[in-house]
Amino acid sequence: MANNFTKQETVAFDRWVETFEDDLLMLPLIDVMKEDQTMMERSGDVLWLPVDPIAVSFEGSDQTLNFRPQTELAVPVSINRWRSVPLTFTSLELRDAMQQNKFAYAAKEKLGSDINNAVVNVIANQGSLTVKRSGPATGYDDIAQAQALMTEQGIGMGDRVFAANPRDYNGMVGNLAGSALNSGRSYDNDVSVRALRDAYLGQIAGFGTYNTGYTTRLTAALGGGGITINTLAAGPNRYDPKSMSNSVTGEGSPVDNRFQVVTVSSTTNVKAGDRFTIAGVEADNHMTKDATGQLKTFVVARIESGTTMTISPPIIPADGTTTAQLQYANVVISAPSATAAIVWLNTVTAATNLFWKKGAIKLVPGRPEVPSGEGVSFARYDVQGIPLTMTKWFDGKVMKEFLRFDVYFGVTNIQPEMSGVMLFNQT
Repeated sequence: MANNFTKQETVAFDRWVETFEDDLLMLPLIDVMKEDQTMMERSGDVLWLPVDPIAVSFEGSDQTLNFRPQTELAVPVSINRWRSVPLTFTSLELRDAMQQNKFAYAAKEKLGSDINNAVVNVIANQGSLTVKRSGPATGYDDIAQAQALMTEQGIGMGDRVFAANPRDYNGMVGNLAGSALNSGRSYDNDVSVRALRDAYLGQIAGFGTYNTGYTTRLTAALGGGGITINTLAAGPNRYDPKSMSNSVTGEGSPVDNRFQVVTVSSTTNVKAGDRFTIAGVEADNHMTKDATGQLKTFVVARIESGTTMTISPPIIPADGTTTAQLQYANVVISAPSATAAIVWLNTVTAATNLFWKKGAIKLVPGRPEVPSGEGVSFARYDVQGIPLTMTKWFDGKVMKEFLRFDVYFGVTNIQPEMSGVMLFNQT
């Protein structure tokens, strides 16, 4: 949609939009939702999205005692990021049309980068799965660890994505490329030659792999080795999911069950983003509820006090007694303890590599409206579901043209247990 732009300007904007689509590298790898903008405005740009439920089965023909209310969980999905590139041009600068073109092109690139970066950050900061590797990236064996981690926890095989930072990606490529030069290796030759010539991994261990500069660095955990947590059945840290929470006056509101506030012996030097395991707390398969034999990984979301912190995911035991715990249990506590040791996984500062299941990450676009006849020129194009807008006006008092490019959107990790990071060179 465009109004009050000249034909020449509209053609130029069309050209910028075509290249903007190429900048949105992360969008094909996640779910882009299209919600009614009127309803989003009326709900404060927050939508509670139901999460796929998990059913509970019982043995035997007589199920008289097993008919119980089911717990349906939901996650708040928000439109909360407004990124804008504002530009000004003096009447003298406007003598050169290239001035506007080159800065408009730069604005488009920056907004594409902002969207990609928002997607990456929500995976890196909230994805709770963690693969820790003691050496440098080598290739298949690394990605296969992420594959095993997701599969043993009951995460579906399809639509898995692995996005590596350039140096680790090239380390993996080098493992494949070596087979094109060494006849003793048994890799498929076409795969190896492409790795050698194009630095390309492709489909590895069930993941579509991507080389991206949009990954983040995770600094080493400084919390120390003496921090403990109570995992006893009667302790404070076993979580019971719930759909709604009622206030003292009776009003109900949805509950975000992706996070839990836990009490630990100390949070000194602990920071958001730190990743850890808990002694005796094993991951289970989300469907069968059987222990995987591997410790569950958690991520610190926020420090609340000297002895409390918010973590993801919550600790939901398979030996719980409520229907919600039976539905959504994610751990088997094999050795309950009042002082279970917390072990930090990010022991060395390193660039992250991200992996996730596509449906776990949702992007909701917003659509600002500018009414016609208000003295400004306005254009909006939808690119992969993202409205990119351009607004322009001229102020004769200062003899300047004002131009701005905008995107309005939100990114939500609705399933932190279906996304995470891989760290190399950890001690």
